[in-house]
Amino acid sequence: MTGVYFKNADGSEGKYTGEGVGGVPHGRGVITFKDGGVYKGDMKNGKIDGQGTWTFAYAGYGRYVGAFENGDFHGQGTWTKASVNATSAPL
Repeated sequence: MTGVYFKNADGSEGKYTGEGVGGVPHGRGVITFKDGGVYKGDMKNGKIDGQGTWTFAYAGYGRYVGAFENGDFHGQGTWTKASVNATSAPL
């Protein structure tokens, strides 16, 4: 699957490229979000679910590497914060 529209449980939107079943993201893939953030990892039945890395577009947010369930952080993971001297996130 390439360039498939994706909307996460938190409302963030982007394009998905990776494995799928019946036109639904399932397996390993990459989501490039509209804000520039990127998720690389497991998908299950169209949701971010399993192990992955989410690199956030906004400076200071950094990235999260670990477990996800139903589109959100879940279980074990490591959050690495980036420098806070760059562009801040919108409120």
